[in-house]
Amino acid sequence: MEPPSHGIYSPRPSNANTNPRQLLSQVDTFENELDFLLGECAIITVMLNSLRNVFWARVSRSDSPDVQREILIDYDELDFKIKQLEHKLQLLEMEFRATQRQQQQQQFWFH
Repeated sequence: MEPPSHGIYSPRPSNANTNPRQLLSQVDTFENELDFLLGECAIITVMLNSLRNVFWARVSRSDSPDVQREILIDYDELDFKIKQLEHKLQLLEMEFRATQRQQQQQQFWFH
């Protein structure tokens, strides 16, 4: 993380003049992204439950290599989706923190 390029005696940064509409737009963007990620989480939950049910149903009937390979492929896909979700959440958190810092800087300059 880089230190800010401005200080107490430096001129106010140009991005500190965010108006309330821009802030509301950013909040809407965050809400939309969180809704999307919540949907992704729901998909992962459904996949996990389906995979668990398939695993128990097939294991009790067959131990064939084809069934085991299919289950492993499904687990790999699930693992990939979880990693994607984690990455997206980290990016969203970084964007949120940057917006929060910008808002704090703006409040500092106006007080």
